[in-house]
Amino acid sequence: MAWTGASGGEPSTGSTAQVTIGEADEPCVENLLQVITTVDQQVISNDGVTTYVYTYTTTIKNVGTETQHLTGFEYVLPVGFNSKINTTSGDLTTSNPVTALLTDSRWQLDWTFATPIEVQAGVTKTLVFQAEALVATGNYSSEGYAFYKGHGVSVHKDSTITGDIVGAISKVKIHKNTAVNGNVRAGDKIDLKKDVTVQLDVIGAADIKLDKDVSVTGDVTAQGDVTLGQGASVAGTVLSQASGLTIVPADLLTPSTLAAGGQDIEVAKNGSMSLSPGSYGELRLKQNATLNLVAGQYAFEKVTADKDSNFDLDLTNGAITVDIAGDLKFQKKVTTAITSQVGSASDIKFRAQRSIDLHKDGNLVGAYLALGGKKESAITWPSAIVRVMDVFQVTTTNANGEIGSFEAWVGLDSGLINRPIVGR
Repeated sequence: MAWTGASGGEPSTGSTAQVTIGEADEPCVENLLQVITTVDQQVISNDGVTTYVYTYTTTIKNVGTETQHLTGFEYVLPVGFNSKINTTSGDLTTSNPVTALLTDSRWQLDWTFATPIEVQAGVTKTLVFQAEALVATGNYSSEGYAFYKGHGVSVHKDSTITGDIVGAISKVKIHKNTAVNGNVRAGDKIDLKKDVTVQLDVIGAADIKLDKDVSVTGDVTAQGDVTLGQGASVAGTVLSQASGLTIVPADLLTPSTLAAGGQDIEVAKNGSMSLSPGSYGELRLKQNATLNLVAGQYAFEKVTADKDSNFDLDLTNGAITVDIAGDLKFQKKVTTAITSQVGSASDIKFRAQRSIDLHKDGNLVGAYLALGGKKESAITWPSAIVRVMDVFQVTTTNANGEIGSFEAWVGLDSGLINRPIVGR
């Protein structure tokens, strides 16, 4: 028998210990996974040695409104637990995981799906595996992570982009009241929210959705379906089920990518810095910081710009290309501006190997190309602790570390049954 109760939820009883795993950061109704793991114990005695086999059953349900694509699953076992090979089953995979021993002496199990697994809205997928241990009582902590394919480029509301938005293989989502003075291209779905305007073309290798009052001056061409909301308008041609589309124009791939590596760069709050072209580590602009870039090619491991920060771009001697090995993230009210008397948005490229996330009220120039996509995950809160006495017992915490359940001890001291947890 097991008892579990999560913060904000109802407790339950049964023969398994249930661990509820929360959804990814900033979830929305169309992009939401629910992950639940249950654990069963089996006692095996052999030549006087008692081994405890634990069967983990993980269900991943798409409770949103859009199809999601799983790219992998990771589970970190408690200390003293070992993975059993050839025990993986379910409709996600039957392959053995890749295992790694972490510095805290816990085994990490990783399943990677070479071809992302489609999980349509309302559909549940299952992964079952086993671990074994020589102990039956104690405190055991474990975490699970379901990874799924996120957006390539996300542009938040009330922004202005003078240039192209391109997601090479992933989704592009542009939030309400944003103006794109260029093209929007994606190797997956394109979602344009209310009152978005696009001055040139919209081209996607999957479905394209234009919400209420979206306006496109050019053509809309989709390899999938095109959906127009109330009041949405397209001045050019609307074509669905198209083929042979070019998602990433050749000029955006020139020059070839420069590898990152070297010193981390941080511009202090309210500070200013000029940086020469070259390869660097991580780039961070603090609030209201300004970074001056000149003609040439830059490479960073990742780029983060806090709110009200600025990139001043001098195109006097030619174009500027910024390559990012990971993600590019701009917080609200970030500005990229041309400071020279010559040059235009077509001379500026920001190219991220993973994702691009541009928060609200940005005023940006140049092409923003995401060659990959964001690695989203549904994770534990942040861990589930299983106390095993004569039976399983589970408590859970939420994302803020607040404990929201009761302990149900079933051991020698029955006075501890359903004792509320106090403190954190």
